[in-house]
Amino acid sequence: ESSPGWDRFRLVIVPLVRRFLVLAVLTSLVISFMDYAIVFVQTGGLIFQPLLGTLAYKASIQDGNTGIGAAITVVQLPFIAAILWFAFRAFDPEPRSSPLDRIVGPLRLLSGNPFRRHRDERAAGRQPGRRRLQTRHWLLIAAGVVCALLLAAFHLLPIYWTIIQSIRPIAENADPNPFWVVHPSLEGVSGPLQDTAFWTWMWNTLVVFGSALLLALVASVLAGYSLARLHAPGARWIARGLLGSYFIPQGAVLVPVYQLFLWMHTADSFVAVILLYQTLTVPFCTWLFYAFYSTLPADTEEAALLDGSRVQAFVRLTLRLSWPVVIAAAIFSVGMMASDLLYAGTFLIHHNQQTVTVGLAVISLDLSEFSQATGALGIAALPIVLICLAFAPAYVRGLTLAMEEGS
Repeated sequence: ESSPGWDRFRLVIVPLVRRFLVLAVLTSLVISFMDYAIVFVQTGGLIFQPLLGTLAYKASIQDGNTGIGAAITVVQLPFIAAILWFAFRAFDPEPRSSPLDRIVGPLRLLSGNPFRRHRDERAAGRQPGRRRLQTRHWLLIAAGVVCALLLAAFHLLPIYWTIIQSIRPIAENADPNPFWVVHPSLEGVSGPLQDTAFWTWMWNTLVVFGSALLLALVASVLAGYSLARLHAPGARWIARGLLGSYFIPQGAVLVPVYQLFLWMHTADSFVAVILLYQTLTVPFCTWLFYAFYSTLPADTEEAALLDGSRVQAFVRLTLRLSWPVVIAAAIFSVGMMASDLLYAGTFLIHHNQQTVTVGLAVISLDLSEFSQATGALGIAALPIVLICLAFAPAYVRGLTLAMEEGS
């Protein structure tokens, strides 16, 4: 028989966090679909077990067989549709039960309620000993702490490794242990700070990211508000379709978009990358704002319309209530843009136009410059890490507001 703790987790906790679980799985799948071509680029094609995405990238980008690449991409669409169908049903099951069903439904389960069964068992004298319960309680806490520490170490290890490599002197490069330094040196950090090319890449990154982020937030807020408040036909499926567009591989978009930018004479420019970054940010952000605005009470906003226009009510009232969600969308957008190499690496060819990610990825290094490259990575990532740490509570609050109140 199942234990009360397992029944509580299965019947209470999991339904309460269902939306968060589905969102985590869905975003993980999205990132996986977007990153497999990046893995192909970063490893120089050294993939011994190719995936459909890497085959499509090789056929379209490297070999120039756009027809074959498009065919391989189309093969993935049924699997993508199946994943999205299950995800959306788990996120928001249909049809929804009526309020009367939600009230009467739990009463029908009382006869088979596992919590009542365990209460009856305790009354019958079959309750486990107090010491046994306390032992199991502390064992579960210890297991949770161990899992949390392992998860934290897994995510912090790349940051620690980057710091160690940036202060490792050349004489210790032959050391087989990469996890500590005997005689640290600051040459890996001071070198990039004295390099004019590095500061050019940093300025380019600031311009591209700042412009793309501002454009994405404005477009996403307006789109999400319009879908939620103006009652557009099929608004919920439009928002879901935007989220599902993430599963379209980047290789399938890159070739036609590249030809379009060539025709517009905007290739190898910031404009091309800024516009392409909207495909990485606007869909999710629009869906997030739509989820938040869908069930945000409209009574206060409607009362504000008595003293002003809808624009004034939106700017002075609704937008102020949306700041946690705006911060969550902004942090997500910065993370997606910072992890991009394919778009920026394709359209920013000239050395003085590249971002930090592309500039450090395409330069040729010898062994003596490795510490400077990792130092440059650390310096470039430091502002993003600090911003994320500073706004982490608002990020969590924004996602929570959208997931708990959104559809």
